[in-house]
Amino acid sequence: MMTLWRTWPKLALAASLVCSGGIFVSKQASAIGVTSLTSGSYTLALDDLGAGHYGVGVYKGTSKLDEQTNPLSLQIKNAASGEDSYQGSYTSWTSAGGGITATGSLTTSSGSRFDYTDQYSVQDGTGAFLMQRTVMVGAANSADKGFATRYALYPLASTSLSAYNMFAPGNWYKQNSNVVAGALASDYADENFFIKETRLPLPLVMMQTAMTGESLSFIHKNANLTSAQSESTDSWLVDGGFQFGSIGVKKSPRPTLNFIYPSTEGDKNYYGNDQNRMLHLTGLVRRSHPVQAGFSHAYSLVIKLGQDSTFAGGEGSVWKYAYGLYNPAVVSIDANTLYNNDLAYFAAKYKSFANGASGLPWSSLTTETGDTGYHLQSGFVGQQTKVGWELIRDGYKNNSAGNLSKGVAMIDFWANQSMTAAGIPRTDYFAESGNWGSDPLFLRTVSDAAEGVLDAYNTAFNRGDYHDNWLIYVQKFGDFLVAKQAADGSWARSYNPDGSVQNAGKYNTTNPIRFLVKLYLATHDQRYYTAAVNAGNWSLTNVDQNYNYVGGTPDNNNTIDKEAGMMALNAFNALYDVTGDSQWLNAAKNAANYVQSWTFAYNYNVYPSTRWAANGAVYPSWLKVDLGASYSIERVETMFEWGNAYYKYKIETSTDNVNWTTFSDRTGNTARPVSMGYVDSGSATARYVRITVTAAEGGGPWPSIYEFRVYGAGGTNLAQGKTATASSEQDAAHSAAKAVDGVVTSDPKSPWPSAGLVGQSLVATGHSYTDTFMINGPAEFYRLYVATGDAQYLSFAKILANNANAPTDYDGRLGYQFKALLGEGIMGNNFTEYYGLECLTWQLAVQLESIAMLEDLFGYKNIDQIEANLSAGQKQMLNHLNYAPAGTKPVTQIKNGKVYKIVNRNSGKLIDVQGASTANSANIWQYHDIAGAGQQWRAVDQGGGYWKFVNVNSGKVIDVEGSSMANGANISQYTDTGAGATNQQWQVIGVGGGYWKIVNRNSGKAIDVEASGRDDTRNISQYTDAGTPNQQWAFVEVPQGVSALMNNAVYTIVNKNSGKLIDVQGASTANSANIWQYHDIAGTGQQWKAVDQGGGYWKFVNVNSGKVIDVEGSSTANGANISQYTDTGAGATNQMWQVVGVGGGYWKIVNRNSGKLIDVEASSTVDGTNISQYQDMNTANQQWLFNLVQ
Repeated sequence: MMTLWRTWPKLALAASLVCSGGIFVSKQASAIGVTSLTSGSYTLALDDLGAGHYGVGVYKGTSKLDEQTNPLSLQIKNAASGEDSYQGSYTSWTSAGGGITATGSLTTSSGSRFDYTDQYSVQDGTGAFLMQRTVMVGAANSADKGFATRYALYPLASTSLSAYNMFAPGNWYKQNSNVVAGALASDYADENFFIKETRLPLPLVMMQTAMTGESLSFIHKNANLTSAQSESTDSWLVDGGFQFGSIGVKKSPRPTLNFIYPSTEGDKNYYGNDQNRMLHLTGLVRRSHPVQAGFSHAYSLVIKLGQDSTFAGGEGSVWKYAYGLYNPAVVSIDANTLYNNDLAYFAAKYKSFANGASGLPWSSLTTETGDTGYHLQSGFVGQQTKVGWELIRDGYKNNSAGNLSKGVAMIDFWANQSMTAAGIPRTDYFAESGNWGSDPLFLRTVSDAAEGVLDAYNTAFNRGDYHDNWLIYVQKFGDFLVAKQAADGSWARSYNPDGSVQNAGKYNTTNPIRFLVKLYLATHDQRYYTAAVNAGNWSLTNVDQNYNYVGGTPDNNNTIDKEAGMMALNAFNALYDVTGDSQWLNAAKNAANYVQSWTFAYNYNVYPSTRWAANGAVYPSWLKVDLGASYSIERVETMFEWGNAYYKYKIETSTDNVNWTTFSDRTGNTARPVSMGYVDSGSATARYVRITVTAAEGGGPWPSIYEFRVYGAGGTNLAQGKTATASSEQDAAHSAAKAVDGVVTSDPKSPWPSAGLVGQSLVATGHSYTDTFMINGPAEFYRLYVATGDAQYLSFAKILANNANAPTDYDGRLGYQFKALLGEGIMGNNFTEYYGLECLTWQLAVQLESIAMLEDLFGYKNIDQIEANLSAGQKQMLNHLNYAPAGTKPVTQIKNGKVYKIVNRNSGKLIDVQGASTANSANIWQYHDIAGAGQQWRAVDQGGGYWKFVNVNSGKVIDVEGSSMANGANISQYTDTGAGATNQQWQVIGVGGGYWKIVNRNSGKAIDVEASGRDDTRNISQYTDAGTPNQQWAFVEVPQGVSALMNNAVYTIVNKNSGKLIDVQGASTANSANIWQYHDIAGTGQQWKAVDQGGGYWKFVNVNSGKVIDVEGSSTANGANISQYTDTGAGATNQMWQVVGVGGGYWKIVNRNSGKLIDVEASSTVDGTNISQYQDMNTANQQWLFNLVQ
């Protein structure tokens, strides 16, 4: 039966104005209700429906946005297990103390009465109201078995659900256009979209009107979620212990926002095989409280109103607001402890193989000893290269030769053996068998891997160790990305080993952006910068603006997920670092707000469970317990794994383990378990009790039992802790003993419930599995806090750095085989957690990656230490990916006449003449490296330690305008006005690490990038020396060609196409050592003495080896290799070369014997590309610049 109140004519009643806590609360004598409350721009009123009935309205000004004429709503479970629904309006109200109390009753057709008391008040002045409801069962009839109540408001903007953008954290974003089939809110043909709040990282749902941006949100305040019953069943349960609700939308007759207490989930629900993320069900799953006189339930909702021009703005605002309401407490865990534990695990589990592979196992068991084998995956999900980098980093930092050698071996394996001819590396290797895997080459996985190798290269380079093969590896992949980038800036989701597209989806385009930014900072190759920015532009339009964070992991191809948001945050933070453009910072904030909403920011208790599982869906399967002696048995309780499927079974007893008597026969059962399982009563005297499972509903569930309990006349479980055996066992973690260990709500080896859910995060739509991935997030969220000053990001970064790591055995309390370990994730939404018994290597790799990033940037591993020791200005100065000059080594001495790029330490950008102007007073600013002459400066010694810097393009010098002495005086270029012009003279003072401050002779002030900006076009002026990175500069030499060679002069020989040098591989001194191209590392293996042979021919003698450039075997063929060899005399024409000018300071180098040219194969720009001879093609890869060394 349903009772509906009609809408009554409105009456206007007088009211008054009061002030509560500084917030004016109006009880207006106007058209807005009989009484009302105001918060910010919004008014909540009781609307007069006539005849003593009242509803609820929400107004902005005098415009009604939302309403409910029947605020009282009731669901009844009747005697036939059907539903009766009732609705009604308030019948009385009072106003006092800045609040409104509204009351009313609903009476069922059986005579049960439910008395409602709703108290409204102003939560704060931001458009937030508090509704506190108490419902008392005033009278009860046994025909009514259970009840739930709901509170609902409906926006008036539209009757179509598609007119609203929805936000339910971790479940529903906008229209849920990219989710798996069967996911909650995946099908708008459904009528109900109710979500059990245990599936929500914060208990809230927002409806935002797409046209206006007006939003209505419900937030369950002070939720203390518990359940006294098994939540694995979809049966309609009645119990007074249910303390959780659901939030969502009912579609008809118009979309209405609902809070239902206790919970109703559906039409889609996750009460299926949610633990394995396989089964989604359709239908309403209900929970009810008992209809007993005097029973009451209560809940509090914050009704939050707002308006934002974008969905991203609305989502971020309401999430942060709810986060502030719950204000999760930080559980302090020392990052130094986590770091040391991780390194100890890495060192202990590292293994090398005869096939050249080395690395860590795929995973290690937590509660047991052992691991799962050495399936090595370079990036997601194995993260082997990041482990290698972390071992290298620790080896240098803590003088650990062992860790250093292990890390080098790991990186060497991937750099030397995984690269394909197409330029994209393979990612999966089975070390024990020596076989490469057949998985597609996912952009996410390869990008992770390449970034790990690049980080390792830069770490070693900055310690003076040069691993050429590592840089070759990352440059090849960088070039692959440049070549494969579509015109719109996107890449495919995955590729085949031959470089062809395997999956053309584009949403992983964010994944390689941070790698490309780092590669650009390492090499200053403009192509990588351009590729990163182009990919960023695609991501702005298709990911950020459309809120489509899709497919962040290879196993989540078709759904929005958390890791896609984290990849976007990494990308946008990196682009902001390298450009300083606020559009990237805004996009980073949107991505961060999205990512947060997948992460639990409140706790409810989840308890561990253990279980026996047969080794597959094998029927019949049996479980047997030996009670140790004969007992009188009256009851057996069986708690199967799945509460939403029926089981067929029989229970037998025996005194001798040979002869068996039936205790209970349910082999014909088709009823699903009730409450905590099946209860079988009988009478027997026995020592042995056996259950044989003969079938299960649908044939899919494995025979699997949480607890098998045997009782006599008393209340003692006779089976607990006794010997149990089974017909088969899935593994040691699911042995027969687990069914009689009594572990349902406690387990000394589980971190729950003490670790809490805060910091754990949902993975993707389609299930409620949570994992520990967000231990990767503290550094990027902290960087965002430093960039924006938004304290909420600081709070969240601390949660990730601490609470998210709480499941680790960091202090040894859990007794895992290594303190570093933690389970991958849990399924905790049913209050009983199914805890992962493996720790995957990726977890520790990404945990350590964030800790290392914090320390590398800010000097401390712990955020609290950074906050305590660094000022806001210092943090801002340090908060960017570092310019790592791997491809262009800064000089250690400025030399007269040499040409340099002058690179800022803070921004990685160059001193640049605006627009490459040649005019006097043309402004000087910073700009990224575009290899332009307007960014190149010739150093001219003025004596006395002073220099002038002459622009190669304009011929003008760096000048402080007007010879000003003032801070902030502009710097521009101007004609050299002679020796007396001290405002054009500069002292270059080393500050360490290859950096210099450049101090004006006239003013004593330093060249300064204003406000420490990192964006292109940021102005450069002079300022008092502050010792800060924005005043520190690296000088990177730019090779300059000569107009003629000089006998016995030493040169570097630089390729026009690549900018790389002719180099003897490995600086070898051996005959036939190969010659390739490599970036300038100021090594003598790259320096060549020109020795005149007469007749226009030269030999080029390597300074390091004393050997000459030689065409092997005196070949005249195209592609014949070039190496070094001992000078074999005047007749060795294969060692003689003619140098022919081609203009612009470049030359082609022609072999006397073959007439062929020195050629960089395939016009490659990658380090390590082979050099051979080839016929004259008049191409840049055959043209060379001779740069005089001495």
